[in-house]
Amino acid sequence: MKYFLRTICALFLGLYLSLFLFYPATESAPKLANYFLYHQITDAQARELAKWDLLILDMEVQANSPTQLDLIKKINPDIILLAYITSEEIRDDAGTQSWTPLRRKLSQGIDHSWFILDHAGAKISIWPGTTMLNVSSLCPTVNGVKFNQYLAQFVAGEILSSGKWNGVFYDNGWEKLSWFTTSADLDRDGQAETNPDSHWQEGMKELFDTTRRISGGKYLVVTNGTSRVFRDNVNGIMSETFPAAGGWKNVMEVYRFQEQGVNNTPRVIVINSNTNNTGSQNNYRAMRFGLLSALLGNAFYSFDHGDQDHGQTWWYDEYDVNLGEPSGPARSLTGQSYFSEGVWRRDYSHGIALVNSSATEQAVDLDGEFEKIRGTQDKTVNNGFIVDRVKLPARDGLVLLKTFRAVDNIFFINGSFARFYDFFGKRARNGFFVFEDGQSGGANIFRGDIKGNNLMEKIVVSGPRLTIFDDTGGIWYNDYPLDPNLSANLSVATGHLSNNTSFDILLSAPRGGRVALYNYHGSLIKNNFYPFGKKNIGPIALAIGDVDADGRGEAILGVGAGAPAEILVYDSALTKIKSRFFPFGNKYQDGLKIAVGDINGDDKIEIVAVQTKIAKPIVRIFDQKGKKLREFAVDGALGGVVEQLGAVDINFDGNDEVVVMTK
Repeated sequence: MKYFLRTICALFLGLYLSLFLFYPATESAPKLANYFLYHQITDAQARELAKWDLLILDMEVQANSPTQLDLIKKINPDIILLAYITSEEIRDDAGTQSWTPLRRKLSQGIDHSWFILDHAGAKISIWPGTTMLNVSSLCPTVNGVKFNQYLAQFVAGEILSSGKWNGVFYDNGWEKLSWFTTSADLDRDGQAETNPDSHWQEGMKELFDTTRRISGGKYLVVTNGTSRVFRDNVNGIMSETFPAAGGWKNVMEVYRFQEQGVNNTPRVIVINSNTNNTGSQNNYRAMRFGLLSALLGNAFYSFDHGDQDHGQTWWYDEYDVNLGEPSGPARSLTGQSYFSEGVWRRDYSHGIALVNSSATEQAVDLDGEFEKIRGTQDKTVNNGFIVDRVKLPARDGLVLLKTFRAVDNIFFINGSFARFYDFFGKRARNGFFVFEDGQSGGANIFRGDIKGNNLMEKIVVSGPRLTIFDDTGGIWYNDYPLDPNLSANLSVATGHLSNNTSFDILLSAPRGGRVALYNYHGSLIKNNFYPFGKKNIGPIALAIGDVDADGRGEAILGVGAGAPAEILVYDSALTKIKSRFFPFGNKYQDGLKIAVGDINGDDKIEIVAVQTKIAKPIVRIFDQKGKKLREFAVDGALGGVVEQLGAVDINFDGNDEVVVMTK
């Protein structure tokens, strides 16, 4: 398969290839699963569950909470929903409980001859309150149908046909029946089978294949266990209570084996770690060990209470991290072959995943500087420190982010010090000096896709000069769009204003009160625009964003020196004022910077304003009408003058952070 390296035996005889290889993920990591087996869910639970990428929900939710299932899909259209059903047992009270309508219907079609008996003629149970059913190929036929065929027909006809699911999760997809009982009489001849496992495997394969065939091949079929036998019959497996079954090495090898399957794509692998029924939600080490092990490949990850209660919506700091796409396969840092215990690392576009699967603490040289995430839970681990070496405890893992010298998709003053704040005013990442080689100190620089071609272009403002570079470094524009005699930088903003493909560029001189609009390659669209009137000649702060969510960008313009600080929101044609407000009252006149971004994660663009010339500047966040949503003070050290304000997702959590830049 093209996504996997082969063992290079001819060149490295006697050596093991110490790489963990999966096909590349198409989604950003980590991918999160929730194994939530309550028979009904509330609206509040539905909203919480919609945060995950994959849900395994009990099939009864279809009947008991159909509107909540629809709500989950509405909130997260890309979520994968798998219907949970046991493959080889049924609740003893399934036919009598009002809250199990699907199981009641299932039980009505189960013939008494389909229950497994032992050699003494007694039914077999391996889980309290349930009785085992005969999935094997030796199951008696009733009206031309065996139990595995009947179950597949039920799943296809009663569950998948509802249109609410992406697939089915068959619990207890065991490879060997003999793991649980050695007295099973599968063919009802009064004798325990001498080799029940082969018949069991044949029956399981038929269950999986029949489900896929009669449902049109459109749905995922997933099971659990650590089996290698059913890889070609299912889309994947869930490894439950990771890594209890067989230890880390064995489970990870099964994980790799499952990911390498070529039949029944896409492959869906789930690693479920849990507290082993202790309920210790704050066992961060156990959570990290499973999560980082999952990140060595392309698995979804789940962490909950345990097999006695799969029904939590626990959320962890690491879940908010976006590591991006994998840069390559996982590799051993301690010289191990495939999944021998040791330290393993996988690089991603935004950071790295580290796992220490050994029984002793390991010192790890990171071969460069990385940043720990800044968490609110296990702060001794996720403390935001910059590190080039870490001590990783036994059976633990660590998420680390790449450090930066420059920031994409916002304007930054070359050589300024940038600090990053979340919606609540907490530090989102460590501050650093932003700098790009080849550009003069103090230049105002933007790097991003301004043409709408998925490539990176660049805008540089140096004094009165504007230079626009294409993705190859060629120059689209290099001239003085306003007054060539200015000594300070032009005010500048870019974003979607006249169209939704390429960016436009708003410009204003430090004095004069005039604004001009150019397109992405420097053609003039509108000139001699005075948003605050010709009498207001102070500097104008600029931003562009669709703050009223009407599908078109707005120009957000602010003044704050020599006049009360005021913000105007203009329409995309710069002809109509949609709203105006005073962000710091009608007396503050000491300078203003503005930016726009989704700071609070509500999928709406907010307006951010900051005072510029006071020792302890105040940041305020507003909606498009000027309603204040949040405010916080920022450190005005290193000069005390805010030179630039921006908003960008610096820690890859899906929300923009406020970026305050000072000299």
